[in-house]
Order: sequence, then C-alpha cells, then structure tokens
Amino acid sequence: MSSQVNVLQTPLWTATPTAGTQINSSAVSDNGEVAVVGTSSEYDSGDFSVFCYDQTGALKWQQPIADQRVYQGVFWVAVSGNGQIAAAGGETSKSGSQRGFLNVYSVSSGEVLYSAKLPSRVNQICLSQSGLHMLVAYGDSLQLYTRQNNTYVLTDTETFEGQSCNSCALSSAGNMAAASVVNYHDSDTASTLSETGRIVAYYVLNDRLKVALDYPVLVATMRVAMSADGEFFGASLHNGHCIAFDSTCFESGQCLWQFAPAGYSLSVAYGIAVARDKNGDCYLACGANLYTDESAPATAPLGVLYLVKSKTVGSSQHADLQWCCPIQYSPNPGVNMDVAGTYVTATDGAPDFSHSPTPSQESPGNFYLFDRQAGMQIGQYQTSQMNWPMAITANGQYLFGASDNGTAYYWKTADA
Repeated sequence: MSSQVNVLQTPLWTATPTAGTQINSSAVSDNGEVAVVGTSSEYDSGDFSVFCYDQTGALKWQQPIADQRVYQGVFWVAVSGNGQIAAAGGETSKSGSQRGFLNVYSVSSGEVLYSAKLPSRVNQICLSQSGLHMLVAYGDSLQLYTRQNNTYVLTDTETFEGQSCNSCALSSAGNMAAASVVNYHDSDTASTLSETGRIVAYYVLNDRLKVALDYPVLVATMRVAMSADGEFFGASLHNGHCIAFDSTCFESGQCLWQFAPAGYSLSVAYGIAVARDKNGDCYLACGANLYTDESAPATAPLGVLYLVKSKTVGSSQHADLQWCCPIQYSPNPGVNMDVAGTYVTATDGAPDFSHSPTPSQESPGNFYLFDRQAGMQIGQYQTSQMNWPMAITANGQYLFGASDNGTAYYWKTADA
C-alpha cells in the first residue's frame, strides 16, 4: 500500500452471525442499506441460517434454512437492487434426490415468500433490480422464476443434460441473461478427464428464456458476469483466460475476444466482473491462480488480478490490457465492480483440502480494493482464514465481504 490511504483498514462494522461456521456468499442492495449473508460449513453439518443486516450492522432478521442440522448449508445469497427481496440457495444433504434448496425472502419482514427443494446444490442466484425476475443455476439446469403476487413462480427451465451449469448472470432490468456450462467427459486418455465449456446468452421475453447465443469453448468455463445494462458480458476460464461478448455476437456467433496477459503461468480463474462506464467503454476484471513450483520463494504471489478494456480497432473489438496486480493467495469469486467500473474488488485464500470439519488448514485471506482507472490497490484487509465473497454497491460507495472465519465486514469507499 506504500503511503496510500488504506480504504479497507477500518470496517464501518463487522458481524459474526454464528461462531464456528463459514460464510461463502455476501450480497448488498444498490444503496447499501441491505446486506445479506448465509452460514455454511464446507465439509460438515450444522445449524445454518440466512442473516439480513441494515446499513449500521443491526440484525434485521435471521431465518434458519432447516429445523434440524443439515449438510454444508448456504452456498449463495442474492439481494434485489431495490433491497426488497433476498434469496439463498445451497445444499442440505450429501446424497438423495433433493440435495439442494432455494429460499426467497421479504427483506422487510424476513417472511419466506418461496421455498423449493432441488436435485443438487444451488451454485448461483441472480435477482433483477426490481426483484421481478430471478435466475438460478444448479446441477445441469438454469431456471427462471417470476414474481407473481407475493410469491415466485418457475416460468422456464433450460437443461444441459450431462453438463454442469455452474454460474449465471442477469441484467439489472432482467431482460438479458447468461450462463456458464461445463462438460465433464472422458478424454482420449482414459486416466484423465477433459473439460470443455459453453457460454449461453438469453433474451428474457414473456417470462421465458430465448437463446441468443450458444458459444462453445475448448476449456472449462468457470464463471460468467454481465454489465448492468446487459450489453456486455464475459466469462473466466479454467486456464486463467477470459472471454468477452456483446450483442453483436448474437448475429456473428463469435466472441469479441479471448485474452490472457503475457508473462504469467496462469491456472484456473474463478473471479470475473464486467462493467460499462458512463462513456460506454467496457471493462473486464479477472482473477486467476498462478502455477508455482518448489523453487518459488515463499513470498511469491499465488494469483493475479488483471483488467482489460474492450477496444475498437478497425471494424472489430480487441482486448487492451490496462493493468495486472499480484494477489497474495489464490483469487476467489469475490472479484466485482460497481456499475460504472470505478472500483474493482477481489478476495483470496486457499481452502482446506483435508476435508476436515474445521478449516484449520486453510490459508489466511485478504480483501482487496483497486482503483480501476489508476490501476492502483487502494485497500487491503487481512483475515485469519480464506475469503470467498465480496460485493460492492451499484454506486460504488459501500463494500460487503465475508470470510471462512465466520465474520462479515462492511466498509465505505472514498466516494461515500
């Protein structure tokens, strides 16, 4: 940080909903007045809940996801931009035909407006700004829900048989959507697995999903992100690359570009965010792991965050690298940007691969904040265990992150 003021040095408030549990996802409304998390345990059972806080850190409500101990708990939470609707999904069982769950809540009261059991864990939930539409990715399916009266109705389902829908995105108005799909299949070498991916974009018309683009990728697609207006979207890939699209791709059937910064030994990229600034310029931020070997010094960074601008050259778009910044540990999905792309967030940390009920072997973690235009890190906050989520308000004024140490953190930026 050198002499730069550390924006993240002092959170406005912190909360530890349930000591001894992890927090895998955080969400915040457009104005920062509603903040939601859900508790979980990656390899264990417990009593897990969804928690809703106001902007001062006061608990508005707590809703258990079950009336008994369940497996793993909340994997993802979402809040509508207007702060009226919250949703949570995850897993409650290691096996069986109803492993996953989806709950939707009224933010004002905590009332459960909709609840469903699903065949597998919910991987991601997106809500439109008004809460009218909700997109849910789980197993081999992408589901579209529509708010009707005081509940939600399943209005369309896309099924990718034999493939995994691991991520989804929805525009603020709920009129455009995208999904990341992975195909796990045997390769020519029987001892290995080959993974390919697809990026599928949709128009949302009359409460149905209409395919606008189905683009195959030769490596696994990890996560997808979309600008608030739905005009620009992209995905992070298993090889650390990123790929970008806009509405012109619907006719051409091609991507705008695929990119990886030179000089890095990239591995999987879990983090991605996209934004369009007030001038209409499109940016994509990607957090990728780095391959390391035994000869690397202990202080060598394990990841990199890079930012790309989509630049017009002649009659086509090209990736223009703006900056790269090292990340101490492995970058996680906490890469986000506000609507105008003023700030870029990131999180890091390595999980416990021993499958211990307590994540004692996890690395420490960090929350990061970057000034997008300057390419400068302006905030860093260290925690004792890895950090997965970090959200930023639409106006860029507030940040809400959470950690495997069970604590949630809320900050304001310099613009607040």
